[in-house]
Amino acid sequence: MKLTKIVMKNWCSFFGRHEIDFENEEEASSYVIFGQIGKGKSSVVAAVEWAMFGKVMDSMQDGDDHILRQKRPIIDAEQFNGEFNKFALPLLVDRAYREGDYCTEVELHFIHDGDECKLIRKA
Repeated sequence: MKLTKIVMKNWCSFFGRHEIDFENEEEASSYVIFGQIGKGKSSVVAAVEWAMFGKVMDSMQDGDDHILRQKRPIIDAEQFNGEFNKFALPLLVDRAYREGDYCTEVELHFIHDGDECKLIRKA
């Protein structure tokens, strides 16, 4: 499978529609996503995970050398309203929630066995 493009709408830290094109003239076998802290690198990886598997898991250590895992919710009204702080943040970008747009979408374009494929997941 070769990823060629990803389109995200209201996804994690990406408000509105954002597209990343992975195609290039050279035959790259891998890609590097780099940038400042908090600018969406992990959100791109989470978008691929959600599009392919239907969920995104978060992990954290509890201080006693235990790993806690939790599925990230699409929408968490308590989190958006500041009433409760959880380590697994919602997948819908908070600005979309505040503006009443409760739809998030990831479109994954890839080539598999020579066939061009498009996988769309919406919530």
